[in-house]
Amino acid sequence: MSKDNPADISLHMRYLRAEQEAAALYTAMAQAEEDPRRALVFRQLAESEKQHIAHWAGAMGLSVDGLPTYRPRLGIRLLGWIARRMGTHSLISILLRQEGGHPDVYRDEPDAAAIIVDEENHSQMLNDLKEGRYLGAELREKGWRRTAARGMVRAATMGGQDGVVSILALTWGVAGGTSDIHFILLAATAGLVAGAISMGAGEYMSVRVDRDITEHRMALERRELEQRPDKEREALSQIYELKGLSRAEAEALADRIMQRLDVALDTMTREKLGLDPGKLVSPWGAAVFSFIAFSVGGSVPVLPYLFASSETAFFLSGGLSMLVLFGAGAFLAAVSDKAPLWGGARMMAIGGAAAVFTNGVGRLVGLTMA
Repeated sequence: MSKDNPADISLHMRYLRAEQEAAALYTAMAQAEEDPRRALVFRQLAESEKQHIAHWAGAMGLSVDGLPTYRPRLGIRLLGWIARRMGTHSLISILLRQEGGHPDVYRDEPDAAAIIVDEENHSQMLNDLKEGRYLGAELREKGWRRTAARGMVRAATMGGQDGVVSILALTWGVAGGTSDIHFILLAATAGLVAGAISMGAGEYMSVRVDRDITEHRMALERRELEQRPDKEREALSQIYELKGLSRAEAEALADRIMQRLDVALDTMTREKLGLDPGKLVSPWGAAVFSFIAFSVGGSVPVLPYLFASSETAFFLSGGLSMLVLFGAGAFLAAVSDKAPLWGGARMMAIGGAAAVFTNGVGRLVGLTMA
């Protein structure tokens, strides 16, 4: 391709922008990652993408230093924010999908053979991160803040979705029986407040029970370690033998672990009980997040009734709710390595079916009472 060809320059500029976005995204992942080994991988990926930037700049006769200052778009900044709150694990599927598309884009580019190989290597590195194989060790997110954040995000996600679906169904159900906008608002507001309280209380009780059970089992294990350390040492040794260590290696490792009660308790809780002490989510935190999320989600179908006539608000309520549900479903599908379009459509269909059903019930009740 000729560097003077405007069509070629336009195409190369699109390639360059895509590589700039990838470099910015990996840089954001490295900055958000607390595990130094995982952060190193993301920095390596960012450096590789910067080399690709230099390649396409050179194809246009430009130097990297002469390129306009790149400002990451909103989507990149949003993913960086999510990585800081939820951890980079939650975005690996999105990164894999992005890397998987690059080789196809460059397939007909004769000057991109090395880049295609790099992108395929990037996908393998991300797969290794996802499966915990990189650097020959299992890589886990560390720190109670990351675990707590995942718990809070779960509560917020469930609360928000439940708020949209529940209040949309309630609003459309009441609207099916009456066109009195004041009555619709009264019922929707009451349902919103009651639903938010119920969601927060339910989340509190659920998390509180799980936490109580986990703490009770850990207390029993601590008592076992204090009262019968020899038996616990033998049990730990057998666990490591089953993992592939020799008898002597397993006993030596068990002896070292048993020298400290806190280390022994943590190890036995994970290995023997199958519990993670770091995953003790705050019941109050989960309750507050659920309450707020339900309130925010539930306000979406109610807001149009504050500013529009009954008939117009009815359709605006449904439309806004469907958009929110589609976005939430698409996002959850993306971070779960599923098709975003299908995830969004499925969530929208569930909410729509609930609203249509309750609207039908409301119409029947309204006719009966007329």
